[in-house]
Amino acid sequence: MSPEWLSTPGGVAALFAVSFVAALVFTAFLAYWMRDRAESWKLAEVQKHDQTALPVAKVGGLAIVAGILIVGAVTGFTSGLAGEHADESIFLRPVIMGAVVMCLVGLLDDLREFRPRTKFLFQFLAATAVWSAGVRVGGFAMPGGYLE
Repeated sequence: MSPEWLSTPGGVAALFAVSFVAALVFTAFLAYWMRDRAESWKLAEVQKHDQTALPVAKVGGLAIVAGILIVGAVTGFTSGLAGEHADESIFLRPVIMGAVVMCLVGLLDDLREFRPRTKFLFQFLAATAVWSAGVRVGGFAMPGGYLE
């Protein structure tokens, strides 16, 4: 059961604001932490066109996806919304899987340099899978109402 304050629009707005700030801070921390380890993970290289010859870490996308997923999960479970709206989360799973697939495609592209056609094919397949799962974006259901 979610706390009483989440039944008001102001409570929901506060939850989203705190989650947003937490995701920003946590993602920045992850990006900094991953950047320091990128060379040992073979995820940093010197850009061919760069005159400075400093390695560039290719972990920003990983940090963003990990930050959003971790803070989102913590917010959902600590607020009680994950258990209370479990039947609605069936549409969240395909979106998360699509985001993870796109993150992995971006990572593989950084490592192997896919052609634009190949990247587009993966993007199209991920979007088609999400669409086939029944996900449509016409608005957002929130506790206390619907936002179009």
